[in-house]
Amino acid sequence: MKNTAGRRVRLMLCLVMISIMLSGCWNYQEPQSYSYISALGLEYVDKEYITYAQILDFSSIVRQEGASASQPTPIYIGEGRGRTITEAMNQLYSTSQKQILWGHITALVVSENVLRHGVEEALDLINRYREVRYNTWVFGTKQPIEELFASTPLFNANALVSILHEPANTYKQRSIIEPVYLYRFIQRYREPGETSYLPSLTTNTNHWISSEKDKLKKHKLLQVDGAYFIRSDGSLAGWIKNHDLFGIQWLNRHTARAPVTLYRDNDLLAVVVLTRPIYEVEASFHDHKVYFNIEVKLKGIVNELHENISSAELEKATEEAIRSQIRRTFDEGMKIRADIFRLGEVVYRDHLSNWKNIRETRDLVVEPDSLKQIKVKVNIRSSGKYKLRT
Repeated sequence: MKNTAGRRVRLMLCLVMISIMLSGCWNYQEPQSYSYISALGLEYVDKEYITYAQILDFSSIVRQEGASASQPTPIYIGEGRGRTITEAMNQLYSTSQKQILWGHITALVVSENVLRHGVEEALDLINRYREVRYNTWVFGTKQPIEELFASTPLFNANALVSILHEPANTYKQRSIIEPVYLYRFIQRYREPGETSYLPSLTTNTNHWISSEKDKLKKHKLLQVDGAYFIRSDGSLAGWIKNHDLFGIQWLNRHTARAPVTLYRDNDLLAVVVLTRPIYEVEASFHDHKVYFNIEVKLKGIVNELHENISSAELEKATEEAIRSQIRRTFDEGMKIRADIFRLGEVVYRDHLSNWKNIRETRDLVVEPDSLKQIKVKVNIRSSGKYKLRT
């Protein structure tokens, strides 16, 4: 009996010790006790950083469950200022009313002023801070960031379905400038043989109209209108608009869908949609200079046909248009001394000794006369529901 009683006492003592060691949940807080930052914006004015934090009402987002709502989802935008980014961000804490969490950021917007000042300080903070994830979309802009953050999608949907937070959805239908994750931008930015880029974000009121209380109102929506190009030394090369960047889509294997409008003697000829380009870049060297030949192969379908034309003629016209777009985009890049097609990477990867020799005399491997031959082969696989009128 004594042994049994002793075992019971020892068992009770062990249970008490284990219960004491358990951490429990005394510091647990409900999700509504926090403020969740969904997007972060950085501005630089008069030697002072300005941070913008977009906060969404996640409780209303959960109630929507992906459907439209009768009222817009509330958007709150915080603003902090300081001589450093950390100081500017810390200003938000004093009036946030709740603890701020940064681990839900899906978009980072950097102003043109920050890009001109240099992105190194911003990247140092963002990379160093453990809560910010690398799979965050990153954009540049010349527009006030608070206007971008205040923009709402159609049907009163929550802001998380906008281009700011989900740019890949739009890119699948109109592939011009591929959206960039933060980790991808850092990878290219660090490479000595590359020119990195950031899609440029703006707002547009020209295409969609909403009806509110029997009144028509232009709806402000987000749009990618161009791209900023940053050299490997961190300096901003410049900004190029969408219309001059059409050639970039043909040297990108991620291009999902890209239309080409064809003209003959200034008259509309046809519209051809092309997908999934396959391309090769060949480098040759002469007199301490590098020259490139590009070959692109594409498959397409006819979306519109305005004149009677054969399949061979249509393919030839499409090839000429694509060749012209590639040349134009390359020339626009050379105006700001930016290697838009990252041709220097080919030299850096495959001809390192030549790359080193060229870099001894200049910081940019590619020059205005470096692009020589552009071969384009288009295969029209379908003319849609109708046959070609020949």
